Amino acid sequence: MKYEIGQYGLTLEKTNSWAADTPIHFLWYVEGSASGIIYETYGEAVEKVKEKMHSDKESGRQAEWLEQGHLIIYFTAGWEDHGIMMKMHISDAYDEKVLDVVHTYDDRIIVESL
Repeated sequence: MKYEIGQYGLTLEKTNSWAADTPIHFLWYVEGSASGIIYETYGEAVEKVKEKMHSDKESGRQAEWLEQGHLIIYFTAGWEDHGIMMKMHISDAYDEKVLDVVHTYDDRIIVESL
């Protein structure tokens, strides 16, 4: 299986949607975050995700997004033939309250230790 990585944004708070009466969290693809670099193994892709998480924390990008009410969700996308496997990851650098929101949104999101 080959892998690519990228990022999503997720709103921390639920907001009203034009398409639904119930407030929801918005998840969106971060334009240009999937660079086209292909990794040969899942472990290699996850290590690169962890490097990006660490870089975003150190540069202040994570804090900047959080201040704006958004979280950075990373993804690993693996494919083989016509099948695809996508996993979402979040940094453990967020506090427990934020991670609780993420797990309420989707408890399959993997918390990665930095």
